[in-house]
Amino acid sequence: MIIYIFLFNLLMAVTFTFSKAALWYMSPIMLMCARFLIGGLVLFFYQYFTNNLPKIKKSDVKELALLIFIAFYLSFVFDNWGLQFVKSSESSLIYNLMPLSTALIGFFMFKETISLLQSLTLFFGFASLWPILEFDFENTDLINVFEVTLYARLAILLSVFFGAYGWLLMQRLIIEKKYSPLNLNMIGLLGAGCLSLLQIAVQKVSPYQQPLFKLDPSYMNDQIYLFFNYFFSVDSSIAITAMFHIVVLIIITHVIGYPLYGYLLKRYSATLLALSGCTIPLISAFAGRFFLKERLPSGFWLSFLMMSICVLLFYYEEEKRTGKVF
Repeated sequence: MIIYIFLFNLLMAVTFTFSKAALWYMSPIMLMCARFLIGGLVLFFYQYFTNNLPKIKKSDVKELALLIFIAFYLSFVFDNWGLQFVKSSESSLIYNLMPLSTALIGFFMFKETISLLQSLTLFFGFASLWPILEFDFENTDLINVFEVTLYARLAILLSVFFGAYGWLLMQRLIIEKKYSPLNLNMIGLLGAGCLSLLQIAVQKVSPYQQPLFKLDPSYMNDQIYLFFNYFFSVDSSIAITAMFHIVVLIIITHVIGYPLYGYLLKRYSATLLALSGCTIPLISAFAGRFFLKERLPSGFWLSFLMMSICVLLFYYEEEKRTGKVF
């Protein structure tokens, strides 16, 4: 079973790399729309031909709507927007706060208790983001660099909270409502895909344009783009590479990753799985360096060490108090 947890972490780490690269070729909302609608339709037809389409009860509509809007739409809107301006390794590091975010949501929304030591680890866990704050910026001509990157990091942090709440919803729907992970993934993708398509229509902005920075093919260190550009023209290789990234994201995230996570949720708690995700920033940092030629933020290792210690201490205390973590 441990190998499945490692496989899930590996898949999730690679998504940061491919998402970052995909944003070189399309706007964040276009990436969401294409990824969600294509992925949702693939899962729909798979479940249709295997007679596994869900039977949605009227009493579950509210929770499913929350799952679509919070876990899929809001979480990915903020994440994709913020990922434009920070490195993929930095984004994955912020996502390492998922277990602490889950605990905070449990404390404020579900009246779960936490000890004084856990309160301190929560404080220092979120404070561990401070070392990675830098005054550099990627792909922009904006003058106020630090302000924009700060907003990007806050957007990704909000995405973490939305994602944590979404996973708790998904766990409840799987365990108590008896929906399968594929059912929920399909519903979330199609629903959020339609919302992102509606956003494109309402905004009346070309989804292929980058409103915050110019697309510069010479900047693209993406090894996959360079491979396609060897055989095709610049414009053709950009289109092919964009579609390639979308297909890979759909396969590793929605076809394999999320259903695998749902499978693991039946056997382990959401907080334990989030705890095991401490390896994701390390894998993502390696992938970002290899595929995108990204350098690590100057405070990456200090932030990672502080964050990991806080997460481990938090759940050590949780196991000692309740014995329910593992």
